[in-house]
Amino acid sequence: AEVTAERQRSSLKELHDELREAAHERAVLERNIQRYPVLLEACLELSAAKELDHLADVLCARARALVPESREILVFLGTLSEQACRASSALDGSECARDPGRDEMYVATEARSLTRREGDLLRVLIPLRSDRRQGDAGEALRGVLEVALSFDDVGERMSLELLHALGRLGGLGLAAVDLVNQARGLALHDDLTGLYGQHEFLRRLDEQVAHSRRYSHPLGVVMCDLDRLKKYNDTWGHAAGDDALRAVAKSISASLPPGTIPCRYGGEEFAVLVPGLEERELRAVCEYLRSGIAKSIPDPDHRDRTVTASIGYAMVRPEESGREALKRADAACYRAKAGGRNRVEAAT
Repeated sequence: AEVTAERQRSSLKELHDELREAAHERAVLERNIQRYPVLLEACLELSAAKELDHLADVLCARARALVPESREILVFLGTLSEQACRASSALDGSECARDPGRDEMYVATEARSLTRREGDLLRVLIPLRSDRRQGDAGEALRGVLEVALSFDDVGERMSLELLHALGRLGGLGLAAVDLVNQARGLALHDDLTGLYGQHEFLRRLDEQVAHSRRYSHPLGVVMCDLDRLKKYNDTWGHAAGDDALRAVAKSISASLPPGTIPCRYGGEEFAVLVPGLEERELRAVCEYLRSGIAKSIPDPDHRDRTVTASIGYAMVRPEESGREALKRADAACYRAKAGGRNRVEAAT
C-alpha cells in the first residue's frame, strides 16, 4: 500500500510538472503570437520612412515593443564615415546614446552580427544595410541595431529571432531611404524647399568653377548644417521639422546676394555657390546667413520654436576641383558644430 501511494504521489508530481510546463509553453506561445503583428506594423512604418532619423525612431520603438525588457536599445545609421546613434531607449529611462565604437563599426562594415557579454548582460549587434551596389561603397548607407539583454531574456530564443527579423526589415527600410536620397539628389528642384537638388547643384558647381578660372573671378562655396534638427523633430514632430526646413530655405534665399546658387544638399544640409566675392565678403555673407536662419520662425503659432545652423565656407583654389573645395567647406562646417554650433568657420 505504501509503495502504491508513493507511486501515486510521484505520478501526480510528474503530472503537475507537465501541466506547469505546458502552461508556461502556452504563455510563451501566446506572447510570441502577440508579437508577430509588431513586425507587420514595423514593415509598414519602415517602408514609409523617408529620413534616417524617422527610420531610426521606428526601429527603436519596434525593438522595444518586441522585447520590452531590453536594458538598452541603440540604432546607428549613416555612411561608414558618418555613423551616428540616431535613436536610443533605456529601460530605466536614462540617456544611453553614444558614439559608435569598434564593435559597431565592425558590424556596420562587415554586415555580420556580433554578441558581447558584459557582466549579466548580452549585447547583440545586428547589421542593417541598404545593399545598394555602387562604385564608392563608403557612401552606401549602413547601420546597426544594438540591443542589450539580460541572460534570462536571451534564454528565450524567439526574442533573438524576432530582433534579427526586425533587422532585416530595417535593411529594407534603409534601402528605401537610400533610393529617396538618390531621387532627391537627381531632381532639378527639391520637392520640400523648392531649392535646387544636389545633382543640379553639383552640375552648376562644375560650370561655375570653369567660368571662374576662365575669367579669373573668385568663387566661394558654403556648407550649412542645421543644429540639432533631430531633437527638434523628436520634440515637435517630423511635420514641424519639414516646416523648419522650409523656413530655413526661405531665409537662405532672402539672405543671399544676387547671382548666388543655393540648394538643399541633403537631409538637414544646404549648400551655396557664391561667385564674384572675395573671402572677406564671403564671410560677411555667411554671418548674415547664420543670423537670418537663427531669426527665422518655422511656425508663427509657436514663436518659441527656433533653429540655428553651423556654417563652413571655402574659396575655390586654382589647383583644386569644386568638389574638393566643397569638402573643405564641409569640414569647416563640422568644426563649427564642434566649436559650439550656430557659428561660422573658414576652411583651411
